[in-house]
Amino acid sequence: MTHFLKHKKQLEALLLVLLGEPHTAEDLFQDVAVIMIKKRNEIDSEGNFLAWGRAIAFNLVMDYRKNKLNKKIKLLDNESLGFVAGAFDEWEPQDFSERRVALRECVTKLPPAQRGLIAKRYEQNKSIDDLVTETGRNRGAVETALYRIRRALMKCIETKLRMGSSI
Repeated sequence: MTHFLKHKKQLEALLLVLLGEPHTAEDLFQDVAVIMIKKRNEIDSEGNFLAWGRAIAFNLVMDYRKNKLNKKIKLLDNESLGFVAGAFDEWEPQDFSERRVALRECVTKLPPAQRGLIAKRYEQNKSIDDLVTETGRNRGAVETALYRIRRALMKCIETKLRMGSSI
């Protein structure tokens, strides 16, 4: 159980990146937890534990995607998804904390309206439909605004990490 708690944030982050939906990522994380707890005797070392958890998470995402594809919802292709999941193998825990600090700094630089939209979406876990209703904008406008904000945040974070500024 200690290994699971130690790597909880990394597994949650992987699911969130692969799925893009906090609620779905949370649901699948619960499934990962159940599987890992039930089968905890099958893994022998901490190093293998995280890789094992990532594999379980990735397989659950693939199953979820298969069900969604049957419903004609557009998702990343499997090769791209595998590439994103593979990037998590390269990250060390400190990368997450450095990125978190950079993210906080970058969010404070956003204009108030953008900061508010991001806060509603990710801190308050509001759905796109909720944001459409609250803002009075159409779905495409809300999705585009969120995409642009996330892209700006990503560029800001990468710049801060590259420069090593005040982190």
